[in-house]
Amino acid sequence: MPELYKGKSLFEIPGAVPHDSTGIKNEVFAPRNNYALGIDFSEESPKVEISKNHYVYSNLYVDDAPKLTPPFLIRKR
Repeated sequence: MPELYKGKSLFEIPGAVPHDSTGIKNEVFAPRNNYALGIDFSEESPKVEISKNHYVYSNLYVDDAPKLTPPFLIRKR
């Protein structure tokens, strides 16, 4: 369940999740992701360890990724 913050609306991801049978070889959420990088449209994202037992598949967490400001609800976690 998402955490709710008084006076802040939840962040919505536009569009629908692509069907698994499409044979997508890139980052499947790239077309719906306002923070997608160019590489996300051509390659699958690497698995990156954020902390013990917490991993993400994202090019945003590799060492040479551009520094972006995440949405409010992500920053507050």
